[in-house]
Amino acid sequence: MTVFCDAAFFPLRPGKPAWAGFAATAGRRKPVVLARIARRVPAGDSLEAELRAVRLAVAHVVRTGARRATVATDCLWVVKMVTGRMAAGNPRHQDVVARIRALLALVPEVKLRWVPREKNRAAHRVCAGAAKVAR
Repeated sequence: MTVFCDAAFFPLRPGKPAWAGFAATAGRRKPVVLARIARRVPAGDSLEAELRAVRLAVAHVVRTGARRATVATDCLWVVKMVTGRMAAGNPRHQDVVARIRALLALVPEVKLRWVPREKNRAAHRVCAGAAKVAR
């Protein structure tokens, strides 16, 4: 299973929460979408929204009981923070990173990887669609 995740953050809309979402797929040549989920999440900035999208995606992997999965995001900073190659300076980011790492430990074989934005279209559409409906 590959879970593509993304977030939508609106800095100029105070009081409006960010959106985090994912599209879970199976298959390489012609991927089949297994699930599409978007949720409102509290986020102080776009990076926190992206981190919360990854947390949502990893939680989905844990809930499904998958033994092997790849979680893909188009935010390289998130990948670097969660894998320990970059420190999370903001305490809110540190909290979400710790939660993601705890969830990752529950899956026997899981990879977190960066993908270019054009490869993350399914997750982007989930978030953008949810945010548009909520306006």
